[in-house]
Amino acid sequence: MKVKETLPKGTVFIPPYNHKYGTVGKEIFEDLKYWKGTYNHAAKEESIRLDYLFVCVGGGGLIEGNSLVAAAISPNRKIIGVEPEVGIDAQQSLQRGKIVTIETPRTIADGAQTQHLGELVFPIMQHNVSQIMTVIDDELVQDMKFFGETMKIIVQPTGCLGLAGLRKRWTVVKFPKAVVVRLFYPVAMLI
Repeated sequence: MKVKETLPKGTVFIPPYNHKYGTVGKEIFEDLKYWKGTYNHAAKEESIRLDYLFVCVGGGGLIEGNSLVAAAISPNRKIIGVEPEVGIDAQQSLQRGKIVTIETPRTIADGAQTQHLGELVFPIMQHNVSQIMTVIDDELVQDMKFFGETMKIIVQPTGCLGLAGLRKRWTVVKFPKAVVVRLFYPVAMLI
């Protein structure tokens, strides 16, 4: 049963990643020049330097918003999206330059079980995201254990995508000044 069918009559359903009220959207992208200066000023005052941002990818809304802020704070950063290996719609979409639709992926990362990126977020992703990498469910399980055993917090599988991507790519990321792993809004971890 679809969510829309369960809502009371007259209720407006706002999807999490592809609706003019549920996404950062083109308006902020167009205004980026205006507010970029504010973030750059704040970043200089706080001595923030962001080299890499690893963000979990489902429909694209989370990486879209994070990429806009990261681009404003640190223009030379690399934004890397991470999605399950069985659901490579974002990776294929960026490579092909158009939104690719796939079957619903079978993965423990249920927040990334999307069939395609949102059409509102895709142009911003094309502009800001350096690459989309993939991880397997076993890597997500390892990181769920890491969070539980080491940090004493419970993180759902989709929230582990960022860390799994970082750990998979650690040999490529040689001593960056800062690496931010985006777990799940609003939790972030600075390494």
